Amino acid sequence: MDDTFTNLYQFSPLKILNHPDRIGDIVNKKDARPVTLEIDLSNACNMDCIWCTYKGKLKGEILIRSLVKKAIIEGRKLGIKSVVFNGGGEPLTSPHLLYAVKLASIEGLKTALITNGSLLDKNKIKDLLLYTEFIRISLDAASEKTFDLIRRPRGGRDGFQCVLENIKKFTEIRRKINSKTEIGIGYLVSHLNIQEIEKAASLARSLGADYIQFRPVCDHEPDFDDTFLKKLSHYMEGAKKYETKKFKVIFLLHRFLQKNEAEKNYSKCLANYLTAVLCADGKVYLCCQHKLNSKFEIGDLRIEHLKSILFGRERKDLIGKIDPENCPICRYDKYNEILNYLNDKKRRHTDFL
Repeated sequence: MDDTFTNLYQFSPLKILNHPDRIGDIVNKKDARPVTLEIDLSNACNMDCIWCTYKGKLKGEILIRSLVKKAIIEGRKLGIKSVVFNGGGEPLTSPHLLYAVKLASIEGLKTALITNGSLLDKNKIKDLLLYTEFIRISLDAASEKTFDLIRRPRGGRDGFQCVLENIKKFTEIRRKINSKTEIGIGYLVSHLNIQEIEKAASLARSLGADYIQFRPVCDHEPDFDDTFLKKLSHYMEGAKKYETKKFKVIFLLHRFLQKNEAEKNYSKCLANYLTAVLCADGKVYLCCQHKLNSKFEIGDLRIEHLKSILFGRERKDLIGKIDPENCPICRYDKYNEILNYLNDKKRRHTDFL
């Protein structure tokens, strides 16, 4: 295998520099078209994770097929480049997932899936491998005991061993059909599972995954003190030993450090112009951090078109009112640092490199 799946630039905030036209629109205060559309196909889930961001908000809605089609077709016409199917709930609880993935791909959009990996079979896996750029399976454990403690599967067949078997099927079928889909494993680190980091890296490699990504649980954990960070460093060193040319162990260290930082390094949340979030209730929300929060609702796809929602006054006004200091750690923090720098008309010494 070449280095297609092991180039770590896929996690770099510098990815934003691939879209100078969108950056220019933001800086020049024009209507910036999103790059990525996130679609929650379902607000139902077969697990009850202890740190679920949407606990108490999921009502079991399934995004209807006509809205799936409307979002993808209108999104493509607006210049959206990619679609990520995630949650909300578990995407595979929707009967429309394979339809959505195929349609997005046919329309020329790059597609990806983030899943808990339990509700799969051989046919679904093959279809997904034909139409996606990447698939990431959330695991968060390296033993059945820890998995049951953290992810709390509702059905007996949806447990730890089931997920491992499905990851293995992904990698085996990918090889047989020569798919280029990147397969990764996600691991949210907390005080409950930090001791299994090294074991998880070993397990991920043995299953044939391209990488395992470690990042912190943010909303339901106390700040990471020096003792925790020392443990993290120790386990990280052990996990890194499992890296090969074909398998990478990725720690998003800035996320762990940001959790203890008192202030954001930017004043405006400009990255919101580059994404859009459609939830299973048919409503569009400003960003992934505030799904299903009515204060961040910017439109309803059931009665509006995506263009009027994304380029409407309500979205612009809401972005302008956001105080980043009141937001949790966000995967767009680094994007915002870049955009806020470029948006600063008083920046100095720009021609000295």
